[in-house]
Amino acid sequence: MGRPIRLVFTVRKFFCRNSTCSRKVFTERLPDFIEASSRLTKRLRTAIQDIGFATGGKGGEHLGDKLAMPISETTVLSSLYLVPLPEIGQVHVVGVDDWSWRRGKRFGSILVNLETHKIVGLLADREAESVRQWLATHPEVDVVSRDRGKMYIDGVDSKRVLQDFPRSFAVPMSTKIL
Repeated sequence: MGRPIRLVFTVRKFFCRNSTCSRKVFTERLPDFIEASSRLTKRLRTAIQDIGFATGGKGGEHLGDKLAMPISETTVLSSLYLVPLPEIGQVHVVGVDDWSWRRGKRFGSILVNLETHKIVGLLADREAESVRQWLATHPEVDVVSRDRGKMYIDGVDSKRVLQDFPRSFAVPMSTKIL
């Protein structure tokens, strides 16, 4: 394994003499190597994000120590928030279900593209109105699927087909069920 190293940079600082300027000091940037105000290089940040996606916070902390990258679980988890979200694209078949933001205390709604099996939306509550608003911003959705819960029926307009499948029911993606 490697040894921890410390990089010390000397960068130029520029001072603004305009009295109305909101920023008085400008520092030279190193965009290919490090983000502004970051304490981690881009390469190390990417490695921490990969570890975080694979193992989570506490597991990432332990694996980081083994790989000579001493990091806290908070650093691992906060690095995951910096990863840009992928573009949703066109969604034609969406599944809606409820999920817990905090176990037993606060619930929300999760929307999943059933063709790609990717999460396309998280709503702050389990209300039909929230689902209706999300569907209004995605007119390309043709089919909405839900579990046996009845709370999302009012959120789906009559133009879309509402599939009501039991949890054990599996549908091949090449089959279109209406």
